[in-house]
Amino acid sequence: MVVEKEFGWIEEITLTYVVVKLWDLRRLVVPIATAERAWGLLLVFLNRGPLFATDDLNLLRLLTEQSAIALDSA
Repeated sequence: MVVEKEFGWIEEITLTYVVVKLWDLRRLVVPIATAERAWGLLLVFLNRGPLFATDDLNLLRLLTEQSAIALDSA
């Protein structure tokens, strides 16, 4: 897999997010979307420590869901 001209691999994939590992940097990709429209992606970078805790993932998913609703309403 190539991401932004860097070699890496998908470390974890679910229905709501994807974790991409690039050398020693992890990137979490969470879609900003509603059922009707995709607005974009939220990218979160982590360069040390454990991966992402479940609470972190839930918070980011909630943030992207609320952002998509706000964008649909604007």
